[in-house]
Amino acid sequence: MTQPKTNHTNALLRRLSLSTLILVAAGCGNAAVPRDPPVAIPTAELFQERYSPETITQGLPWKFSVSTEQTETDNTTRTLFVSEEPVEDSGGKAVSLSAFLETQTFDRPEQAAGVFAKQADNAHPDTGLTYAWDLLVLDGAHLHHLHAPCLFSEESFNTMSANLRKMIRSASRQTLRCRCGGGCAVTNGG
Repeated sequence: MTQPKTNHTNALLRRLSLSTLILVAAGCGNAAVPRDPPVAIPTAELFQERYSPETITQGLPWKFSVSTEQTETDNTTRTLFVSEEPVEDSGGKAVSLSAFLETQTFDRPEQAAGVFAKQADNAHPDTGLTYAWDLLVLDGAHLHHLHAPCLFSEESFNTMSANLRKMIRSASRQTLRCRCGGGCAVTNGG
């Protein structure tokens, strides 16, 4: 067996059971022998590979440059969206629009649900999570956080939110949506 070369490979190997590793090494793949129950292994990295991050900004009137990076914690990736052309704010100085999508992947759905519940409990009834636009989407062992400043209109943030929900395509997801400068609402399945 070759030495793993990436964090992603290491994470996959940690999650595979010993019996599965033995079967794979022996070339038995899907042999009908007792083994641990299958474990879903989608990670934040796989989420980014499966879905183009540019999908989030489709339908907006601006073009965005997109960059994705692993954060200091192994289970989180951050995708940053920055408008390619600056926009004018009300003060006349040029500013760029920026937003981000953070995707955390946990070992078990219960862990993700715990973090989601804590975020929902910490949301202020008048100012939300960050006094900006925020959407948290709980999807199994994944927690996605879409954040945009108040420079984005409600319509633009709704477009980005709808794009994220289409990417996830899970009927069992929970969301926490926070308005710019307003409170938050939790929904199930939407």
